[in-house]
Amino acid sequence: MKLIPDRISTLLNLSAAQIALNKFSDAIANLSTAIKIDMNCAEAYLNLGLIQVKLKNFESACQHFIEAIKFNPNYPEAWSNKGNALNELKRHEEVIASYEQAIKLNPKETPFLGNLLHFKMVIAQWDRFSYDLETITSKVALGQDVSEPFPLPSLLDDPSLHLMAAETVVNNKFPSKNTLPPISRNSHSKIRIGYFSPDFKSHPLLMAELFELHNRNRFETYAFSLQPANQNDPLRQRLLNAFDHFLNVENKLDLEIAQLSRDLKIDIAINLGGHTQNSRMGIFSYRATPIQVNYLGYPGTSGANYIDYIIGDKILIPTHSQKFYTEKVVCLPNSYMVDNSIRLPSTKQLTKNDFGLPDNKFIFCCFNNSYKFNPQTLQS
Repeated sequence: MKLIPDRISTLLNLSAAQIALNKFSDAIANLSTAIKIDMNCAEAYLNLGLIQVKLKNFESACQHFIEAIKFNPNYPEAWSNKGNALNELKRHEEVIASYEQAIKLNPKETPFLGNLLHFKMVIAQWDRFSYDLETITSKVALGQDVSEPFPLPSLLDDPSLHLMAAETVVNNKFPSKNTLPPISRNSHSKIRIGYFSPDFKSHPLLMAELFELHNRNRFETYAFSLQPANQNDPLRQRLLNAFDHFLNVENKLDLEIAQLSRDLKIDIAINLGGHTQNSRMGIFSYRATPIQVNYLGYPGTSGANYIDYIIGDKILIPTHSQKFYTEKVVCLPNSYMVDNSIRLPSTKQLTKNDFGLPDNKFIFCCFNNSYKFNPQTLQS
């Protein structure tokens, strides 16, 4: 009888390793065995939920996390991961409740404080805003891991804190690794550029024309697609045609992708995601290419010593702010963003009455996500 707890522990540890290696079928088999031994094994349900998150089955993931909580109500990891899955389902009020419970259960370990405040901003829940913001600000300044970098530029107009948060996350989650041997510059007739993105689909910040305009006499382009896309997406086929090579690598590990980039002798990696969802910063921690660049998706610093450059402009990154970037700043003239020159404006004629607005008033309009509005923004 004494062997049974040890066996469960072994199965849980083995499944965790298999999840990290994307061996989901093997992990599910081991977790199912663990549950047969102990139907109340909360950690097994948690790991099953994590598998479903990786498979993008967020409803199923939620159910597994709920099962974990049923058998262990005081399980902060189950509550926080339930919040993550609920976020994917856009059930933001439930996200907030899950995160608040996770923090209540484990107040000393609060890496989701920033996410919690971010989701409050999504639904304009501004109660305790000043207190929450002051708490996050003080903890970031102390180098504590309380927020992903992404929410902070919408909350704090302080590039020094953006830098500290990015460096903290990189040091904790994506430190530089020497698993692969030192990399050397390649020599071939064309410069090989690899674009790494989870968003090779219809997306506000992805400009197909940028990739189409590369001089093919000088450059050879590779797309490393980090997430699957709907094949019926109207932009997908255009993107497939825009690159010389289009690689679907969503099922590969970070190390495998970095090694593939080296095998293909890519000269320059352009990280189009930065600190945004599914961007896979870990790939670059292995030094996938001799030159690695942060561009477009996240305009703040990566905080990583293995990202060599960031592409911006003098408005995005003023001269006095460049000291808060770990990368060398490359400023493009005018604007760092490339627009779609063949996009046509709508011919539909709209009036103020169409939106219930008075005809005799000047209307100010700001097209942004709801989380970018908060009491500070409206008061300034």
